[in-house]
Amino acid sequence: MVTDDLSGYAVTMTAGDIVDLLRIGVRPGARRSGVASRLLDELLVDTEDASRMLLEVSVTNAEAVGFYVARQFSVIDVRPHYYRDGSEALVMCRWLPGAARAQTATAHD
Repeated sequence: MVTDDLSGYAVTMTAGDIVDLLRIGVRPGARRSGVASRLLDELLVDTEDASRMLLEVSVTNAEAVGFYVARQFSVIDVRPHYYRDGSEALVMCRWLPGAARAQTATAHD
C-alpha cells in the first residue's frame, strides 16, 4: 500500500538460511495501530527458503520484547553490554516455514 505518509519501515539482512531483522521503526503517531505487526507479517511471508529469523532487542525494552514473544520469537542468547548504555541484548529467534521445507528436502535427498 502506498500513501503520502510513511508510517513505518523494516530492515532485514539475509545470509544463507538466516534472516536477520535489523530494525522495525514506526512513526510515533502511528504506534499501537498495527503497523509493526503488518510489517513483520510481510517480512515473514517474504522469507523464501530461510529457516529462521533472528533479532536483538534490549532487555530494557519490555514493550518490544512482548511484541516479539507474542509473535512466536523466543530468547536463545543474551549479549552483555550490547548497547551504548551498557544494557544487554536478548537474541531472539523464530523458526520459519522454510525450515520445514529444508528438513523435508534433506530427508528425501
